Amino acid sequence: MKEKHGKNRGLWRAVLILLLVAAAILAVALAVKSQQEGGLRAWWRKLTGRTGVSEFFYDNADGGAFTELDGGMAVASNAGLFVYDEAGELSWSRLFAWTSPALTGTADYRAAFDVGGNLVIFFDTDGSIAEIATEHPIVSADVNELGYLTVCTEADGYYGIVTVYNSLGKAIYRWSAGTARILRAHVSGRTDLAVLTVGSGGCRLVSMRLDSTDLAGQYTYPGLIIDFAYTEEGLVCVTPERVLGLSPELAESWRYEFAGRYLRAYALGQDFTALALSDFQVGDGFTAVTLSPSGEELGSLDLAAAPGPMAAGTGRLALSLEGHIEVYDTSFTLQERFECDPAVRKLLYRPDGAILAAGTFSAYVYGKEK
Repeated sequence: MKEKHGKNRGLWRAVLILLLVAAAILAVALAVKSQQEGGLRAWWRKLTGRTGVSEFFYDNADGGAFTELDGGMAVASNAGLFVYDEAGELSWSRLFAWTSPALTGTADYRAAFDVGGNLVIFFDTDGSIAEIATEHPIVSADVNELGYLTVCTEADGYYGIVTVYNSLGKAIYRWSAGTARILRAHVSGRTDLAVLTVGSGGCRLVSMRLDSTDLAGQYTYPGLIIDFAYTEEGLVCVTPERVLGLSPELAESWRYEFAGRYLRAYALGQDFTALALSDFQVGDGFTAVTLSPSGEELGSLDLAAAPGPMAAGTGRLALSLEGHIEVYDTSFTLQERFECDPAVRKLLYRPDGAILAAGTFSAYVYGKEK
């Protein structure tokens, strides 16, 4: 009998070891799968059967900022930062008395901050990465798809300082401007930093590598540059009079002139730039235009009404027009049309191709299979 019990104990021990090994393999497989599909939260939603909602509700966000995040959304308002999951539930929040809240970011990374304040909340799809307190007032912040965060601040003795943080929220680079005020900075990939400054002679773009303080290129424009973005061709810059194309070395390569028309709205996509132009400062005569990264006009469309917010997705442009959203390809072939709240304040493309239309008290999802 003793020999039989000994054999049973050995058998059970072997079974237990096999179960532990199988559990470990399953855990690794699930971890890999969850990272491939957008993090542990996305995997947990699939496991528990929680599906996305068509509408998000939040407290008054008048004067606030919005962004999509992993099927959910984040709202920065005068009360602080509020992050909602795909099921429309509040995941987490930070309460602050902000006066000029802003949100920025792409892919899995976001940053919330108060313009003129001293705090940046750096977060991803799984929660807060770092809360960064700045020594000087914040002018702007930006996050790229790899999690490289740039924070531009004012400083005594300098016109501005740019600090670059890695995806863990650790400061890795610092650059000071002595002759012009810093408006915005952005990191391309892991190596190249572009900084936009403004001074008495107009705007200047400078570029440098994160392993050097030497300038790799610079471009001066005798007017105002409103915004810029990296493309596969280099950089695209939007001004009140024209769109500029710059090479990676910041040499001007093309211009698209507005020819006396007024810029009403724009959207910078990865594969095209969208513009809304008008013939007059007030009144009718609105046109939407799309440009390729090399400055070629891809299409144009006369609009029956003044355009509201617009958003650029991959090969798609969403326009809000008097109570509806129209979705076009880059040559302005109509793809979809949705009725919406005329008070839409911002349109955002999600990675799944759906459109998030944000208003003061709620946001609605369009183009998603219910």
